[in-house]
Amino acid sequence: MLPFRSSLRHLRRLTAPVAASRESPCRQPFCSASSSDPPAATTADTDERVVLSTVLSVPGYEVVEALGVVEGNTVRTRDVARDFLAHLKSYIGGELAMYTQLQRESREEALDRLVAAARARGANGVIGLRYATGTVAPQTSEHLAYGTAVRLKRLP
Repeated sequence: MLPFRSSLRHLRRLTAPVAASRESPCRQPFCSASSSDPPAATTADTDERVVLSTVLSVPGYEVVEALGVVEGNTVRTRDVARDFLAHLKSYIGGELAMYTQLQRESREEALDRLVAAARARGANGVIGLRYATGTVAPQTSEHLAYGTAVRLKRLP
């Protein structure tokens, strides 16, 4: 696993309309904590931020340089024992929590790898962020996070 404090926190900041600052007690998605900063991922070993945006711009920032496409992916397989239990649960109905957890962890790992790839190019932002999923082989799933690595400059 990459050295990120909490992958879930990165996803929460990604999905929150206004990102909570590091000092903010608000840790829930869609938090109303006020901050002028956009959603960002932060590593444990540095306070440098990688701003993540699903659109091609970031309010309050100017794109100075596009550094190319970056991606992060992971391919996971399901546990045979859990797969059997999930098969039994499918007769009853309801959420298959073990699959939900596997999918969430896979998305988080793909996002962590995308942020690491952006940092390796010297980027402080990723715009046009997208997720894709697919099946590589039977009983496997691939999760891909991709976008354009950019250098951003805060507007005055």
